[in-house]
Amino acid sequence: MKHRRRRRTAGPFWAAVVLLAVLTGAMLYTGDFLLSWAAFSLGVLLAGVLLWHLVTAALLSIRVQTEDTNPVKGQPAHLHVRIRNRAPFPILWMELSYETFDSLIAGAPESYILSLAPFARHDLSLDMTCPYRGKYRLGVTALTLLDPFGLLPVKHKPLGDPLAEVVVWPRRIPVPVSRESLAVLDEKPTSRRDYTEDLTSIREIRSWRDGDPLKRVHWKLTSRMGDWMVKEFDSTTRDEIAFVLDAQAGHRPWIGQIRYEDALIEAAFSFCAAFLEAGRPIRLTTHADDFLHLHGSDASDVSRFYGFLSNMVLNGSCSAGEMLEFESPILSSGGHLVVIGPLPDEHLSALLVSLASAGITITLVVAVENADAGSLPAEEARRLDQAGILCLIADPDMGILPARTNSEPIAVKATDGSQA
Repeated sequence: MKHRRRRRTAGPFWAAVVLLAVLTGAMLYTGDFLLSWAAFSLGVLLAGVLLWHLVTAALLSIRVQTEDTNPVKGQPAHLHVRIRNRAPFPILWMELSYETFDSLIAGAPESYILSLAPFARHDLSLDMTCPYRGKYRLGVTALTLLDPFGLLPVKHKPLGDPLAEVVVWPRRIPVPVSRESLAVLDEKPTSRRDYTEDLTSIREIRSWRDGDPLKRVHWKLTSRMGDWMVKEFDSTTRDEIAFVLDAQAGHRPWIGQIRYEDALIEAAFSFCAAFLEAGRPIRLTTHADDFLHLHGSDASDVSRFYGFLSNMVLNGSCSAGEMLEFESPILSSGGHLVVIGPLPDEHLSALLVSLASAGITITLVVAVENADAGSLPAEEARRLDQAGILCLIADPDMGILPARTNSEPIAVKATDGSQA
């Protein structure tokens, strides 16, 4: 069970050391037999305390295991901790300091106090249900041992496997669609073929990134350079859907930034995965000047796509408007564009309306740290709606919702056919 942290100090131990020094000095001055016996006994006691700490810390091991090293956000899971005392001495008081998702969010580790008999073990289970995606190291971070005499508490570094690395994946949330804006999902699915056959030119040869498929490795250049080199193609297929992801950090409190990033990555993950599973190639451009081609054959390679999203730098210099100015010559009439990012400014709204009037189908997904922060000004929402732009809100708790205005939300058709 969890306990309130009680501060234990080494005051009694140092008091015993001072007493030993006084007894030793008095014994040498007077030559009294009883004083010498008392000093000897106290010295043996203090040496025994130090020896107990050395042996017990060396023979105490902690092993941490997880039920699932790649859980989905919000999935119930537990962290299993096994403490084993292989020493012939009992441990009457031991305090474990450990990290879970709750303690990481709170900013302070939690504690657990227990006792162990000689050659005994103790198992405990910690809740590791995480409300946010990301990579974490959870488990026991420190332990404090108190000798059987209660004199000296010592903080030790845990031996064994006290920490476990957990990667929390974003949820796959339903993607709302409207017949006007995302009709591509209502079309007859194409056959699952490798769209790299439709690529006519290599845009660049770049270094290997985590998750890149082996089929795109440039083997001759790899052998010549001594490093993995990967081909990036320019797509000529008209079916390619453009994604613009504006993940700039902005000015938010710590927990607000985590929630914003969670909503943004979750929306991008769900939208892109939905198109890939429908056999549609996409081109993803981010604020950090990174872009990635994903095709129908990459639909099963989810880890590569998620790894790309998770490793993005959140302090890029390009806004969604600047990226669209670069992307607009590539977009053609009848194409599809999905913009995911913060609330749009006037420049971005005007650019989206201009692209929509050119025959490009646009979906705007606004990532927010909470649903209350996702209200669009009524006039701006009306202008986007009149241009045929579907406006959605990505909330870290509630998923993807219709954008709310000062009057009524924009009605869209959900993927199951119901009216949202």
